[in-house]
Amino acid sequence: MSPVLGLPRWPAWRPSARAQAVLIFAGLGVLTTLVRTLVIPLDAQEDLPVMHAGQVAGRVAGAAAFLAIIGWAMRPGRRRAGEFVVLGVAGVAYAAWALWFDRPAAVLMVVPMVLRYWWPLRRTLWVSAGLLVLSLVAYALIPPVASFHTAEDWQGLVQLVVLTLIQGGFAYAAFELTLRRNEERQLLNAALLKLEVSQAQQLERMALEERAHLSRELHDTIGHHMTALHLHAQRAALLAVQADAPAPLQEALGQVQRRGQEVVTGLQEVVRTLRVPQGFSLFAALDALVDQWPGVVRVHLPDAEPAMQPEKRLAVYRCVQEALTNIQKHAPGQTARLHLDVQSGALTLTVRNALGVDGRSGVGGQGLTGLRARVAGLGGQLSAARAEEEFEVCLTLPLP
Repeated sequence: MSPVLGLPRWPAWRPSARAQAVLIFAGLGVLTTLVRTLVIPLDAQEDLPVMHAGQVAGRVAGAAAFLAIIGWAMRPGRRRAGEFVVLGVAGVAYAAWALWFDRPAAVLMVVPMVLRYWWPLRRTLWVSAGLLVLSLVAYALIPPVASFHTAEDWQGLVQLVVLTLIQGGFAYAAFELTLRRNEERQLLNAALLKLEVSQAQQLERMALEERAHLSRELHDTIGHHMTALHLHAQRAALLAVQADAPAPLQEALGQVQRRGQEVVTGLQEVVRTLRVPQGFSLFAALDALVDQWPGVVRVHLPDAEPAMQPEKRLAVYRCVQEALTNIQKHAPGQTARLHLDVQSGALTLTVRNALGVDGRSGVGGQGLTGLRARVAGLGGQLSAARAEEEFEVCLTLPLP
């Protein structure tokens, strides 16, 4: 969402924990002052709560303006010097409005909370103490001015101080508790998210280690046995030819030799698929995969490798591997065209190939189905479809 006139649209603006607490409590302070100005008359002789429509509209507009300025000040990003000047003038105007219509406590229920968005607690408390003194002095100067020559005048001052401290103190204490709770909740959510990512990465590493172990076991045990069996079958077929054995025997030994070769080739493909490069560079892994692939692959990569999480890097590698495997199975001899692009915070990978001689497209089976589930878990999409005389596998993944 693009900002308009410096103000971000609401869907793109997610207030922080600190901004949420400030908006709630400072907004309540402004609304409390507005309600008091609407129901408490300036002149004791006025009828309560009779008031001209213009006065009501003016006070409501003033409160709405202060609320809008508070929301504008809490928006994300840095502030310029001129913006702080505007915010300071608005704070002084609100303090004068609150003192004239309400009580000094109304100032302490808004201004320190807004300042707390930028300042630490100790500095905010010192400023609150200064505001308390200035508010009491200014309030004492509002007509009718007290002479403080009688005990009643001093008693009224003491009552005003106690009332201001109680109202402002309790309001600020509730604000500070809410602020800390919101920030602790935000930190807890961040820690939980970090833990989930760490657990996912650990499970991914365990799976990769298990696949690597399985690959080594297949290669070192079954692979060696199948290779030896194939060599024995080849030797038996050669001996049968040399000994002029019956034709059916030679044909049977030839079939054993060919089947053995197919099994060895298939086992090598399984071992190559299970083997996963650890801590690898995506571009280097793709180059190595293309170099050892039996078919022709034309590769187009961006100049720089994009930064991405290991699980996403592995998903891209597996997608290329599965697409090439499908081409080899269903459209052998056809050239594969691999194109990887990074734009607007997303990675797009496409692998295309012409259809096979018999028109088969290479739709794939369980491999692509498993990849779709893996990619969907990473917030991406994977599609495989036939387009005219070509087959295309397309992968899209969001980047950090």
